[in-house]
Amino acid sequence: MHRPATESRLRTAAARWWPLGALTVVTLLLVAVGPMPNWPGLAHAVALPPLDLAMDLRVLVARAPGYPQLALGLAASLVVRMALLGALFVTLGVTRSPRVAFGYAARLYVAALVPLAVAGAFTFAGLASLYAWYAWFGVALAVLIAVILSVRRLARPGTRLRQTALVIGYLIVLTGVGALGRLRPWGAPVAVVLSAVLTGVVLSRLVAPRPGHRRAHTWAKVATGFLLAAALVVPPARAQAPVASDASLFIVPGVDTETGQGAAFRIDPAALGFSCERVFYFSYRGPDGDAPQGEAACPIRLHRPYAARATQAPIGLLVDAFDAQLAAIREQTGGAPIVVVTHSQGAVIAWRAAARGRAEGVVALVALGGFPHSPVGYPPPRVDGPGRIGADALRVVSWFSRVLGFGTFDPDSPLARETLARTNGLEEVFGEPLPTGTTGVLLFASADAIVAPEGRELPEDATFDIVATHVGITESAAAGSAVRAILSGGRPVEDRWIAPLLSAILPAFMPPHAEA
Repeated sequence: MHRPATESRLRTAAARWWPLGALTVVTLLLVAVGPMPNWPGLAHAVALPPLDLAMDLRVLVARAPGYPQLALGLAASLVVRMALLGALFVTLGVTRSPRVAFGYAARLYVAALVPLAVAGAFTFAGLASLYAWYAWFGVALAVLIAVILSVRRLARPGTRLRQTALVIGYLIVLTGVGALGRLRPWGAPVAVVLSAVLTGVVLSRLVAPRPGHRRAHTWAKVATGFLLAAALVVPPARAQAPVASDASLFIVPGVDTETGQGAAFRIDPAALGFSCERVFYFSYRGPDGDAPQGEAACPIRLHRPYAARATQAPIGLLVDAFDAQLAAIREQTGGAPIVVVTHSQGAVIAWRAAARGRAEGVVALVALGGFPHSPVGYPPPRVDGPGRIGADALRVVSWFSRVLGFGTFDPDSPLARETLARTNGLEEVFGEPLPTGTTGVLLFASADAIVAPEGRELPEDATFDIVATHVGITESAAAGSAVRAILSGGRPVEDRWIAPLLSAILPAFMPPHAEA
């Protein structure tokens, strides 16, 4: 008896939502046949404008092999996005004129294009260089533009302030939906369908608001529960044997440091149980002479002064310097065991040296803020290939950083090309096992999860998450406590919520990595 009414409602729904449904089907087909990568960001393919354009730009930046392909892909993206949004404006009753609808959609996407392109460039630059602040800036810019333009261009006049809460709630729930993309291989396609339904509900309320806007508060509560449920529990790592009380501490700084200046020189050896008589600092130029103390807590001995440029030399030369300095330390300390604590890039040098038998006497290697994976890779200058656009964006971003004095990192320096530019560069380093008697532990900074989409676990050794920023981890009380626990043979207290949660929700806002 109710069949005619039901059929009528279905026909009406189909007439209203066919553009969004068609986009969902096409997206799933592109994933199935291969042109579209299967990664958590796929949920944004059918997201509320202009987040959908932001996803297209992230894919193009990461995958377009050259500028002609970028231009073609961008043109296709804009035409399709404008046509579909214009069709939705018509089917949802915003206007009866296709011309007016298309023009309104065009203004939204044109306003979003430049800032979202900048955001896409920064997110790729963050992945490629493993500079978390690049990526955080890119994600924050994309979200800010999405909120502003969604409210400004989609909500009806007079309702925009009220609808801001709705859009923010939508972004929170969409973030949780995107976390499903980590579940391979079905998670991302399911997230696309859920995202389409979510987008349809919110878009209809934006263009034709109804009473009951308090639901936005309920959305926020549901979203919070959704995101907490997405957090992953990190299994505890195994303990090690206590380190001998007469051990020396060898601190290895990372990129962009110079003698006496940089995050690693701010490590407090006393907090780790070492007196200054047993503390040494790695020099990127070898062990000859002493050096000014600078920010270091202890005098700098057996250390040839180095400038920031020296931190980007070929890895073979840096391993030679590491080995030579260890030999000098062993000679001065009578062969006492050595604990190596590294920061950031320092882990690459120490790990390669130890794994290849160039770190005699090292009983423990603790890496603060290290990265065991190269997420994307990028081609050399002026060479076409996947990541060409993102690589040039990284070169521009890093050039501005150097000009403004934020660092000296060069994405085409020898060390960067050996480790970061190759998609398996870091995997090759950390995939080599440490020798028997040397224990490796990674203390991962939770804020770095944004540039670790493939995970942060060492292949066979222990990884602990620490609530800290990439630079702040060297002065973190939690990290210091973790190092003491490791050296005493115990198991440190780790972050079981922030880093796992960020690892679940952030990849949807980042470009696809190499394996997607």
